[in-house]
Amino acid sequence: MTIYYVDSAATGTNAGTSWTNAWTELSSAFTNVTTAGDVIYISHTHNEQLAADTTYTIGANHVQSNPLKIYSVNKTNGALTKGAFVGHNSSSRSIYFRGNLAGLYLYGVTLQIAGSTSDTIGFYDTTGMYGSVFLENCSIYLSSTGVSCRVAFGYASNSLNNLKATLVGCDFKFGHASQYIRMGNVDVTFINCSMSVGTTHTTDLIESNYGGSVVILIGCDLSNNDVIFAQGNYGRLTGFLQQCKLKSGFTLIAASMTTTSVDATLLDCDSGDVHYRIGHANFLGGLQVDTGIYCNDNIADTDLSWKIVSSANASFTMPYVTPWIPVYHAGTSAITPYLEILRSGSSTAFTDAEVWAEWSYKGTSGSTRATIDHDRCAPLGTPANQTASSKTATDWTGENATSWFGKIGPSSSFTPAEPGDLCFRICVGLASTTLYVDPQIRGLA
Repeated sequence: MTIYYVDSAATGTNAGTSWTNAWTELSSAFTNVTTAGDVIYISHTHNEQLAADTTYTIGANHVQSNPLKIYSVNKTNGALTKGAFVGHNSSSRSIYFRGNLAGLYLYGVTLQIAGSTSDTIGFYDTTGMYGSVFLENCSIYLSSTGVSCRVAFGYASNSLNNLKATLVGCDFKFGHASQYIRMGNVDVTFINCSMSVGTTHTTDLIESNYGGSVVILIGCDLSNNDVIFAQGNYGRLTGFLQQCKLKSGFTLIAASMTTTSVDATLLDCDSGDVHYRIGHANFLGGLQVDTGIYCNDNIADTDLSWKIVSSANASFTMPYVTPWIPVYHAGTSAITPYLEILRSGSSTAFTDAEVWAEWSYKGTSGSTRATIDHDRCAPLGTPANQTASSKTATDWTGENATSWFGKIGPSSSFTPAEPGDLCFRICVGLASTTLYVDPQIRGLA
């Protein structure tokens, strides 16, 4: 392994061989470091003001399993120290990283574009980027006031990119409310990242673009973000948030969503100190925890329900479907599990063509394969009312004086063949309706 050096203050031979003779521009390192396993040290005081839009091409030998490694370090003691700067403080510059089947590891570097035009910090180019990128303790700043500035993962067309990106401990800054992070046929994970520092914040944080993308955020600060996911150009995106800090009144996906482009789930995320909340949304509807209407004897003495609101797009053939509600069940005797549900503001029962359940259980001995069933009305069948509950207004809190109380589950008992997870989920095929579900699986004793 050979170590090369980059420092804008170096005054030697510009050969990259020592701090004295370091390359003064990062582009020299991308051009000259071609052997897999070689490492680049960039001084944490490096301040490179780019003269023009710049593309950094990762050499073919720097593959995903042995990427090009660039570390921001203190040149006095060699310690990892965040601070190396590449970009511009005041003028418009785009910064691109590209390379087919390439790998890149970047530590502690600040990438910044400024000015007022629409520039990009992108991990892609016109040939795409078929590889892996790992950014740790980096800063990605769109300091430009340009309306269409982007942080881009993946190429902005329908060509494939197949990029895997992981960002740990990174922070993002935006210069206009219309800027956002664009995804195009990529798999991106953000861990412990601050998604909008500074004083200007985006309206939409992440937008789908061409292709299909998966975006995961774990332990991230999203407390300045109004809308987490929004619809872009033709792309599909699956989003997942876990143990993130949210803004009070945030929106998981944009209310204007009219296509199947985004499906997002959050787990144990909140703006305050309320734990284990779940949420889900797509263009067919959404689920959120509600503490105003709930069943009095629900799970673990926690006063909450799942509030499900279907959109105008929901239908019998394309219902809104919640995440699964799981519980471990150790028994192998016949059971008839169910969930309590509420229609607040109407005494009309939901039919099995409007609301139904799906459930899974260990139904085959000697196998991990689940048995999955439902109580949906058969296609072209005659809908029937779902079962009325024995619970009344005294058993719920916060509901409208005119309400329907029901329960949902299999019409007859079933017998698990082995201990294991028993799971329920709710399907809503009635457009523009609201349903409250007590998320405790009952009937197991």
